[in-house]
Amino acid sequence: MTLFKRSFSKLLYKGHRHIGFAISLILILLSITGVALNHTSELKLDQRFIKSPLILDWYGISPATELKSFAIKQHWITQLEQAIYFNNKAIFTSAEPLIGAIMTGDFIVAAFNHHLVLLTLEGDVIESIPKPLLKKIGNQNGIIFIQQQQHIYSSKDQLLSWQKDSQPPQKWSTESRLPKAMSQALKQSSREQILDVERLILDIHSGRFFGQYGVYFIDLSGVLLIFLSLSGIWFWLRSYIKRSHKK
Repeated sequence: MTLFKRSFSKLLYKGHRHIGFAISLILILLSITGVALNHTSELKLDQRFIKSPLILDWYGISPATELKSFAIKQHWITQLEQAIYFNNKAIFTSAEPLIGAIMTGDFIVAAFNHHLVLLTLEGDVIESIPKPLLKKIGNQNGIIFIQQQQHIYSSKDQLLSWQKDSQPPQKWSTESRLPKAMSQALKQSSREQILDVERLILDIHSGRFFGQYGVYFIDLSGVLLIFLSLSGIWFWLRSYIKRSHKK
């Protein structure tokens, strides 16, 4: 064997060994995340959310700042982003802005631009009633009032029927300032419902968790893995040919 071939084989062997050790750590990480992603449904990764402030800060996820609340006796109906809360419990989502909420009889009515949502006194959703172009909602002496564009309608039979009314209620539902402790709790809760575990694992698996250079690093790991495979095949063939010649 010539000096060049011996030097090349020695260099290739060292590269194969050192790169193999380094790449094995990456392969373990990719294997673990890959197996987890392959069982997203069983592990419910898309239903579990990251609560760590460090990871949320890393993603640049900050607590929401704008919320809209309406006080109903001892309860609160609040909209934070698209989530609607009954006190501190998220009950449903709505892309439409919350414009008011009232309590009447045995249920609560939350009003949005194009529909009314009926809730139990415990905050459970009963049904949604389409009502386009809503502007206000109010109640007085058990009568429910709404304003659609410039017209006022009232219902005296718990939303079963509506009549045009010329006399508005003495007070429409208006926004109230949510207590500071509850406001902070809702904002933090909203922040912790954005990043799910599936997204985090997928970003780690692809390298995006570490930014643009993380993606390049995973790409480089793939190239090095190809090198390991080819060099491993080369060493095996070299050994096989040697054994064949000896025989």
